[in-house]
Amino acid sequence: MKISSWQLLILLFLSRIFITITYFTLEDVSPSVMMSTTAFSVAADMILVIPAIILYKKYPNENVIRSAFEISKSFGIVLFVLYFIFAIFMIFRTVRFFLYFFENAFLNLLPTLVVGAMLIAAAAYVGHLGIEAAARSSSIVFVAFLLLIIAVIATTAEDFDLNNYYTEPVGTNDILNGVVHGISRSSEMVVLVLLLPYLKNGIGKSVYGFLILKLLFVEMIALLCILFLGGYMAAVPFPFFTVCGFAKAPFVERLDAAFLVVWTLMGVIKLSLYTISLRPSAVLLKPLNNNAVTNLVPFVLGGVPALYFAYKEQMIIPLLDNEITACAVLLLGSLVPLAVLILRRLKHEKN
Repeated sequence: MKISSWQLLILLFLSRIFITITYFTLEDVSPSVMMSTTAFSVAADMILVIPAIILYKKYPNENVIRSAFEISKSFGIVLFVLYFIFAIFMIFRTVRFFLYFFENAFLNLLPTLVVGAMLIAAAAYVGHLGIEAAARSSSIVFVAFLLLIIAVIATTAEDFDLNNYYTEPVGTNDILNGVVHGISRSSEMVVLVLLLPYLKNGIGKSVYGFLILKLLFVEMIALLCILFLGGYMAAVPFPFFTVCGFAKAPFVERLDAAFLVVWTLMGVIKLSLYTISLRPSAVLLKPLNNNAVTNLVPFVLGGVPALYFAYKEQMIIPLLDNEITACAVLLLGSLVPLAVLILRRLKHEKN
């Protein structure tokens, strides 16, 4: 089963923008500084993704784990375990984020446990169907997301106030913090190095197209919230959702209901990618070459603890969700693929 470069681009984009349209920052940063540092964050991503691009061009039918098996079986097993743990961790993190938003934005609408269980079940089902089902679904969700953005802009534009926009000096620490937080939200870099065997061709178009699209939409959504909300933006945890609540459209009384539908579908796709990405590598490990193991186990080990955290006072853990996640993404999304390329080259020269 193969997907096109455009399908991969949309999958990565929806997975990333899922965090942005929720847009609750885990650090105390003004909107103008955030907009300035986003560009530096994307520039860092463009550099860090280079090993994945080289890996695909040299070994188009392999990913980082398959290439590691060509070096050493034990090395390949160690990497599979690391990426398996990462998938569990990201499912845990993503479900927590989803339930944090739902519990605060739709208080007493439905039991949090039920909502979380339904999200996990839907994502596990898409993961069971595989990459083609996720890619086809993503096209529909992408169109729905574009329609939502257009509707929000069209129905709120008359209330934009250019005086709300301002700039601030951006220091070195601001840039470094922005890059760290940007990387922590870029788990797609890790998913990418695992999804490579699914790609037909055109990895450069997929990756850099995704990064440019991400930059444009992150900046546009942030600017939209600033122009509409102004100083009120700092007082709400979910600025874009708040804007949707004020938007009035002929076909629906409030766009925040449409936001919930689109955002939930994005969450399902994002979660399913973590288990789908494990499948090309699992075929090399006979005991794990089972859909129930690669698909259900990560959701059980990651999703159930997230449901438990939904009833805790502190659902967001800044150190875990920023610095530790950034280190994991940097290691598994860039440094490990680079190390595999170097070791594969050394083995080739030795032979």
